[in-house]
Amino acid sequence: MTSIAIKEKVAGLYFVFQPIIRTMCAKSQHICSYEVLLRSKDDARFPFDLFMDLISNETSNEILLDEYKEMVYDFMKCRTDVDLSINLHHQQLSYGSTWEFLKAIQTHSDRITIEFTEMPPDNYVLNTYSTRQWMQDINALGFKIALDDIDSGLNSLQFVMEHIDLVTIIKFSLLPFRMMERPLILHFVERWIKISNCYDVSLVIEAVEDAQLAHELHEMGAVYQQGYYWGRGIVL
Repeated sequence: MTSIAIKEKVAGLYFVFQPIIRTMCAKSQHICSYEVLLRSKDDARFPFDLFMDLISNETSNEILLDEYKEMVYDFMKCRTDVDLSINLHHQQLSYGSTWEFLKAIQTHSDRITIEFTEMPPDNYVLNTYSTRQWMQDINALGFKIALDDIDSGLNSLQFVMEHIDLVTIIKFSLLPFRMMERPLILHFVERWIKISNCYDVSLVIEAVEDAQLAHELHEMGAVYQQGYYWGRGIVL
């Protein structure tokens, strides 16, 4: 695609900010952060195929991240009271434009968490050896690091344990395991609660969609939650 064509594709996208909640008790909670979600204006869904095309080369990745940069600036002006979480695919971290983007928003690094997604890059073996250095470099810029969708894709239990000393947050989504009975899936959550407590990292449970589940998770000690029950997201 030409630069003009790429910009036209990017113009068809927008950002949604989904709240990450800390539950204090059944009737008390507050928003501690928002995760940025990329959506298509055509169907309000994550444009997976287009996103993968956009991060397949340096040029289109840079154009996409230019939009992210403006979004970060606007968010920080509008919301001074909460933090922001931004997803980055491992593929993006192999491009210079991604590091220029991180340097451009470094002024706000104390309020930004970079979420490493679970999707493996094209050159998986090569980038696996680079991941730890990337995390160290991101920490050096002042950002916090989260591992998204643990127990899925690249972010396996082994991967988490190999990098847990460099992360602040781990996020467990219930969505990939929705076919399992709730008591069984809660056993997995309990395991991750123990790991997060042992290594002093925060655990966020994603895809929380009803009050009963939110209450059960809180009682188990999973106080950080995210999902449609807490809000589908806002557009600034």
